[in-house]
Amino acid sequence: RSSDLHGGYWQYLSKEESGFMAAPLVTNGIAVVAVDYSIAPKGHMDLIVSQVRRSIAFIVQQYPLISGLYLCGHSAGAHLAAMVLATDWSEYGVTPDIKEPAGFGIKRLL
Repeated sequence: RSSDLHGGYWQYLSKEESGFMAAPLVTNGIAVVAVDYSIAPKGHMDLIVSQVRRSIAFIVQQYPLISGLYLCGHSAGAHLAAMVLATDWSEYGVTPDIKEPAGFGIKRLL
């Protein structure tokens, strides 16, 4: 129920380099999905955001019994997580239950 979005200035890295953060979460019983996306210049911003949004929709469709989804991201991944929060999910036919960590009010900012 955690989705990790890697950083790298939209031009570098991949889910493999960011995978180190999954082990402690998995050890504590949290399912982690590492989301990858096309990096620039091959992937332009609209494509990258669309790929991440489609990945979240896919997770929700494939695992309908999950009790919510936490987004994790750093650098470019944090930007992509914010873009996910600003998504009109009716276009994707799903309504993800995106959770907000205690004491962290980012959803109220958007």
